[in-house]
Amino acid sequence: MPQKGLPKGFKALTQEKGLPTMISGSLLTPRSGKTAALSARCMDYLEEVKSAMRIQNPNDEFMVKSERTDELGQRHVRMVQRYKDIPVWGSEIILHEKNGTLDLLNGGYFPTPSVKSVIPTRLAPQAEATVREDLAKKCRSKP
Repeated sequence: MPQKGLPKGFKALTQEKGLPTMISGSLLTPRSGKTAALSARCMDYLEEVKSAMRIQNPNDEFMVKSERTDELGQRHVRMVQRYKDIPVWGSEIILHEKNGTLDLLNGGYFPTPSVKSVIPTRLAPQAEATVREDLAKKCRSKP
């Protein structure tokens, strides 16, 4: 299923809420060069697909959580999303490299938030009380 904003040769294989959750496509010529560190090439991949993902600045919003090589020699890079240095709960993407080429991205994330400020306006006890009240309305058991 083609997705608006993806470069030629890239495809959104799955979508959720209008966002691609699995993107296939090979980044043959990374901006940072073919011999650059895998983490740098992952950022290049995100730069290529950021429009479809509705991400403004991948370098500021994603960071490598872990890298691993599987039994087939393929490498997998787990990345988590942050916004203004605050972790974005429930977001994690994995980029997959085969034979030295990144060719797949999958996972869940959110478009770049349009929040003006991330400075808390409530103290922790007030915030906790608000969450408990909201959960009490939605849950049968007491939070």
